Parts: sequence; structure tokens; C-alpha cells
Amino acid sequence: MKPVGYFANGAIEFSRKGEFYNYILAANGVFVTADDQHYVASVRIADCELRGLDKFESYFDLLHGKIPVSLFDLALNAFLADPDFERYLAITWQEDGYHIWQPEQKVSETRIEYQTMENVVLELHSHGRIPACFSAQDNQDEQGFRIYGVVGSLREQPKVRLRLGVYGYFQELNFEDIFAGPCPIRNGDEDD
Repeated sequence: MKPVGYFANGAIEFSRKGEFYNYILAANGVFVTADDQHYVASVRIADCELRGLDKFESYFDLLHGKIPVSLFDLALNAFLADPDFERYLAITWQEDGYHIWQPEQKVSETRIEYQTMENVVLELHSHGRIPACFSAQDNQDEQGFRIYGVVGSLREQPKVRLRLGVYGYFQELNFEDIFAGPCPIRNGDEDD
């Protein structure tokens, strides 16, 4: 099986299904789709008009249900306990549900080094005093099929930003798309 597939929406069946992800050409743009044991998703990667094809829409679904907001609260408290340094936490899926995991890590004000693990559903890291934004380094590091989050402005009014990554293509997500409960802090894209 090839790593990447492609499909023209409404015109033909999958021309070639990919092992990791697929491109879909549609009347309203180009999309990338992927699925694994944790989620199924489609992200629009280019807006354009392609005549003769059907429209397609972005979608995202957590296959195990939404993550309990209490796990985000635990992560936020861990970040607030050390607000001047970047930290990393992961939310994983095990047979008995979602869990939070903090690996050993080397931290600084602008960098984290840590070991990854399997079954990660959400990678969450803090930016310390820096605002909640995805840096160029984050874009370079976050190349898997996963949900990524960043919490920033920890010395002021903390904010969070979340996005879906599909092998280097990204789509912003709302807190409520991922967590079962209201956001306890501000979303990073909200106006001050």
C-alpha cells in the first residue's frame, strides 16, 4: 500500500487509497483525510473551485468520545506550578479511558525535550510567559496525525489554543470540540 492516496469527490472511487492519508479533490477545494484508532478527520488545505466535482466538508470525530475537562484542569495546574518554563503533558487512551501522562523532560524558557509514547491523543505544552500561539518550532515538530495544544500567558491570564494536525496540515479546533466541559481559561484566539 502507498503512504498517500488521492480521490476526486463525486467523480470516481478512490484512485489510490493511502496508508497514512488521502487527498480529496472537491468542488470547493483540496482536502486531506486520515483516520486511526483515535479519530477520523478531514482538513481543507486549499480553497479553490474545481468544476465537475461534488463539494466536500471538513470533519473531525474523537472515536473514544470527548476528553474529560478534569484532565485539562490537571494539565493547567501543572503548567501554572512552573509558569516560567515550557512543559509537556500528553493525554493518552488506554482500555479503561483517557489518562494524563508527564514524561521526564528537560525544560527551559523556550524549549522542551521529552520522550514520546504510544496511544497519545492530545499533546499539550506550555509556553510559560509567552502567549498561546503555535511557533515555527511547533509547526516543525508537530508533523503527526494528532491533536496539539499550547497554553500560554501563564503569568497573566492563561490562554489555550488547540489544533488538529494531519501530517503537517493544521486546522484550529475549539475547546468544546475536544473536551467534555467548558473551557476554564480563555481561548487564545479570543480578543482581549
